[in-house]
Amino acid sequence: MGFDGKGLTLLTPEAGNHTVHLSPSGDHFVDVYSQPDVPPVANFRSTKGSLITNLGKADISRLQAKGWKAPSPVAVKAADGVTDIYGLVFTPTNMIPAKKYPVIDYIYPGPQGGSVGSWSFSPSRGDNQALAELGFIVVVMEGTSNPYRSKSFHDMSYGNMAENTLPDQITAIRQLSKTYPIDTSKVGIWGHSGGGFATAAALLRYPDFFKVGIAESGNHDNRNYEDDWGSVIMG
Repeated sequence: MGFDGKGLTLLTPEAGNHTVHLSPSGDHFVDVYSQPDVPPVANFRSTKGSLITNLGKADISRLQAKGWKAPSPVAVKAADGVTDIYGLVFTPTNMIPAKKYPVIDYIYPGPQGGSVGSWSFSPSRGDNQALAELGFIVVVMEGTSNPYRSKSFHDMSYGNMAENTLPDQITAIRQLSKTYPIDTSKVGIWGHSGGGFATAAALLRYPDFFKVGIAESGNHDNRNYEDDWGSVIMG
């Protein structure tokens, strides 16, 4: 394998977010992978590419017996109509047929990491499911310019922190309303820190779409915020 992107071998082919623990010899590794709606699986593999044995899978039966409900991973198009973006949707456990639900958009625009955070399995993701149980559909979308994608993806709003992934949030919710019973006339938004900054921007710049919001501890003027954050990542 070189560093030119050629001759690469995929050692962890299963779909999911992977954490690898290499053996001292470097010949083997333990791979633990999961998804937001799929509990962790551990495999023992060779660095030559072969699966040696499955070590186990997390048992979430007791979690499910308590009424736990997994979020639904979703994929939609960004505001440019071309780029794929991903997120999670949380719905009430007992949904009423034919009812349209108000939506809450939980936002953290990044750019060093987005709204979802880890894409590994987690039994709790803040208050998202708790809000859903109160009678909302909660949407958590990773907007453009966040990590672990291409350079062109990161550059989509480079130098423009004020964009806050808001065009992506709006177009995502509109697309999701074709699949989920979302009332797009009743959209709320909230977030902390960069999410508070984004929430205030949403209410001021897109009041026809976002009707209510809670901006928690927002860094609303990044000229006097941390010089080791926005300047480094967004120029």
